[in-house]
Amino acid sequence: MSTTEINPRIVRDLDRLGQLERKVSGRRRQLHRQIDELYLAAPLDDAQMAELDELEETERAVSHERRKLHETIDELRAEIGLPRWRDEHELDNAA
Repeated sequence: MSTTEINPRIVRDLDRLGQLERKVSGRRRQLHRQIDELYLAAPLDDAQMAELDELEETERAVSHERRKLHETIDELRAEIGLPRWRDEHELDNAA
């Protein structure tokens, strides 16, 4: 498919999903920072342990949402002949 034939809906969806992915990734980074801070505060009291458990559960849910977003983005990118999202971003971030 040439670029002149790309479905505008797919382009809009990719843009919207890209924005959502950045938001979800930011939330995940924030959770990782909070989790790391608690681990560095060890030994933890009962309240801190409960907070850590809750943060880790939330992080797992956010990570799952992020993986699903990446799958959806990859499916749309494949429809218009682009490489997977992660492949492109790994190239962008190569040293």
